Amino acid sequence: MSKAIVVVVIDPFTETVKQQMITDNENPDLFTKLMDCRVFDVVRLGSNVIMYVDDEGLLLNNNRYFKLGDEPDAHGYAGISIIACADKVGGTISYKNDISTIEELVTFMPDGYSEEPYMEFFPIH
Repeated sequence: MSKAIVVVVIDPFTETVKQQMITDNENPDLFTKLMDCRVFDVVRLGSNVIMYVDDEGLLLNNNRYFKLGDEPDAHGYAGISIIACADKVGGTISYKNDISTIEELVTFMPDGYSEEPYMEFFPIH
């Protein structure tokens, strides 16, 4: 059953972290529209917290990036991302934690920063 949810939107173009409502948590078009992308992927951040990222973001020129955390090897994420939570069956639900937790983790990268796309394949034995 679809429902409205509250998510956290990280926008490296405007360098903002804000809460926003998505009116139907089962409609992927609402996510891609909010993220201004064609396709997305889901990154698990721990516990039940998930982040929707632009699946083609690293392939685009003139994109903007942000990092989560202050570790020197922290991965950069390209484009607008959405943070939410997942329920026990994998459905997307509202992010119920304090938004300041995310604000403290986000570092917006300077204009001109980029990362190279990277894939690694593991053989199945």
